[in-house]
Amino acid sequence: MVLSLPGGDALASWCEQWLGARPVDVIFKSGHLSTVLGLRLADAREVVVKVRPDSPRISGCVEVQRRLWESGFPCPRPLAGPAPLVAGIATAEEYVRGGTQLERGGDSPIRFATLLWQLMDRCALLHVEHRLDPPPPWVSWDHTGPGVWAAASDSDADLNADPEPRWLNEIGARTREILLAFRAPLVVGHVDWESQNIRWQDGQPLAVHDWDSAATRPEVTIVGAAAAVFARTGEPGGAATVEESELFFDAYQRERRGSFTKGELGAAWAAGLWVLAFDTKENTVNQRGDPEEFADEAWERLRRASS
Repeated sequence: MVLSLPGGDALASWCEQWLGARPVDVIFKSGHLSTVLGLRLADAREVVVKVRPDSPRISGCVEVQRRLWESGFPCPRPLAGPAPLVAGIATAEEYVRGGTQLERGGDSPIRFATLLWQLMDRCALLHVEHRLDPPPPWVSWDHTGPGVWAAASDSDADLNADPEPRWLNEIGARTREILLAFRAPLVVGHVDWESQNIRWQDGQPLAVHDWDSAATRPEVTIVGAAAAVFARTGEPGGAATVEESELFFDAYQRERRGSFTKGELGAAWAAGLWVLAFDTKENTVNQRGDPEEFADEAWERLRRASS
């Protein structure tokens, strides 16, 4: 059969070539920066095919996912790719059914932090050289382009062309200054540690998704970014509160069995603030939401990053 999908029969041919069977049904279709397709193949297997613009870093992301799956970490098993599909690049992985997002509140910061430590611990000896460069823009405080902000993640808008709101640009500049001054080894981690990317079953992690968000950053900045966004469900807003981020930091350090230094903790707060500020700036440029709702929290996070 020919499915009505992006790429038309090219997708069916891709599946036949790389997975050994053609798709016969569409389970789901979603995606933001990529097109994500859940497919049932002619041999009854269920797979997820992800199609996005080609990038050299995708092969590194797939390697990270494969190594973690082999270690027993809860993530889908990579099956094929990256390989060209129409004008983009595609990968395939097993479709992991079931699971829900973890309910916010209670010990959820602790569970997300514990799972992140398990990932970071398994990645400690993982070397992918420069195959994960450049990192996604929301953690690219060390970008080499002009201006404070990295290139937008979901549009062609120039975030540096808009001088407003000035307080947010100041937040970005001061946060970036802290992060550029921080020096620590780069390690592999997941930099989009949002609830919407993680499924749980019976209180246990079932599957971590979105491995295009694998990147190399200093450990504490990966933790800081995660502590700021882990509560996001895919609905507008939903970032962690300052108090939830504190609980996340405390739990991660307990699992790590080693406390961050004062400078490391400041960099962690700065990394989380950068992600939130970048998202707020991007939303402002694209006329989504009210940036003033973030102002008080931004200054409080900057105070903690600077102390």
